[in-house]
Amino acid sequence: MQESQEQMRERAHQLQGEIRRMFNAGKAKSAAHMATLVDTIEHLGIDHCFREEIAAAMSRVRSEEVDFSRSNDDLHVVALRFRLLRQHGIWVSADVFDKFRDGNSGSFNSSLRNNPRGLLSMYNAAHMAIPGEKTLDDAIAFAKHHLEAVRDELRWPLAEQVSRALDIPLPRISRRVESMHYIAEYEEEEAHDATLLELARLDFELVRCLHLEELRELSLWDESAVSVVPEYLRTLYLRTLRGFQEFEDMLEPDEEATWANENHEPSFAEHVRVSTISSGLPMLVPVILTGLPSSRDPAAIREAFAWADGEPEMVLASGQVGRFLNDMASYTLEKNKKDVANAHECYMKEFGVTGPEAFAAIAGMTENAWRTINRGCMMEVHPAMLPAVQTAVVNLSRSMEIIYLGGRRDAYTFASNLKDLVTALFLRPITAA
Repeated sequence: MQESQEQMRERAHQLQGEIRRMFNAGKAKSAAHMATLVDTIEHLGIDHCFREEIAAAMSRVRSEEVDFSRSNDDLHVVALRFRLLRQHGIWVSADVFDKFRDGNSGSFNSSLRNNPRGLLSMYNAAHMAIPGEKTLDDAIAFAKHHLEAVRDELRWPLAEQVSRALDIPLPRISRRVESMHYIAEYEEEEAHDATLLELARLDFELVRCLHLEELRELSLWDESAVSVVPEYLRTLYLRTLRGFQEFEDMLEPDEEATWANENHEPSFAEHVRVSTISSGLPMLVPVILTGLPSSRDPAAIREAFAWADGEPEMVLASGQVGRFLNDMASYTLEKNKKDVANAHECYMKEFGVTGPEAFAAIAGMTENAWRTINRGCMMEVHPAMLPAVQTAVVNLSRSMEIIYLGGRRDAYTFASNLKDLVTALFLRPITAA
């Protein structure tokens, strides 16, 4: 197995050299061509091999806006540029979509309903919205309506990509899960590049081997080993929690237990205030950071925690995503009657609304939390570890989307819901449907 992996790594190294030559050749091509190349590489999950090349390409995509304006009738190209720039932390105004709206009514042009690929690109791009962007609210609603209307008429793989996006929009789905699907789909595209495809397959298998080895080692741990938590990690937990000064009152360890024992029904705001922290997501960020190479630099990790201390909004928004999705799933599946009142029930009682109305309201709050995360990813500050912090927060939030599927399932409580996905990620060959 080790010999086979070594051969795979050698071949992957050769392929990386060929793809770097693609980037060099792309300098003579349009910025739109480079955007497509970057998107394909990221979608295939091999972008970690080409960080410098992608950074240079994105700088060009950002600066050569006129190249994209020539394609002002191509919704896919405009949406692709918008999504890529925002996903790379580069601000671009949502008014780039105004050209696809009727000048009188302000509605999106009805002719776009005949462009499912463009609609899918706009739908995914619009989920990079920050709070208050009405244009992107309209884009999501318009695209979703028309994609739902035509998805049964679409051919594979576009039909599958539309269905996945309607479940979890592209910017919010786990990168590895999406790459697993896309590698099989990309192979069926007439214009696919064999070099990109081969490297994507090799890289996926190499990472899979690494994950399987890690799982093997974890399975050998006994309980005494698991209980030994390094002191420095416990210190990071405490430092992180204490960093959120306005939330220090949340550190009462038995507050939710007291609610249950005393049959206390907290207000909705009170519930969100406490349960966002108790979800555990905000505390997972320092755990992830300790495993990164840059965490060996004390100055870098101090900068990361200084950011979390001064701007905790993004980290807490991630906790809200997990909290709200969990409580939405509890409503959908009917929670354990002995559980403390959840956010959904608190909202129903406090505001006098029905279950479906509360569900819709909390779904909207989940959406706004995601937009807060998006805004945090486009902050104009770049300390050594900040991009790693941002990525950690986004990935934690993505994992919540996989587990709860928009509040329609609870794979945290009922892990069998993820059995097929885990099997596909770790054991099944990647093949086209």
